[in-house]
Amino acid sequence: MTIKTSLIALCFLFAIGWAVSEAQDAKPSLIKAKKNSTAVVYEGISDKGDLNLAVQVAVDKALADQRGADRLIEWELQTVSGRKGGIKGTNEIHVAIRLK
Repeated sequence: MTIKTSLIALCFLFAIGWAVSEAQDAKPSLIKAKKNSTAVVYEGISDKGDLNLAVQVAVDKALADQRGADRLIEWELQTVSGRKGGIKGTNEIHVAIRLK
């Protein structure tokens, strides 16, 4: 087998793998969540009082649960809460996002 033939075979296998992963992308799970009216909620916490970090943690958790190579989620912010003060100087932000 020549190098050219090997490269063509490798590209073909890569294309098949990509097609399979695209067929399993995250949209079916989002549609299922809408049909069943069960909201999928992810929480994020920042111990530094950083709202952006807390949201990013929640979004990263949601993305990690999705399948496929090209993951895309639609979400909305459900709750924001926090704690600040005390002897130990707590500065927490809690967020919850819901997938649409």
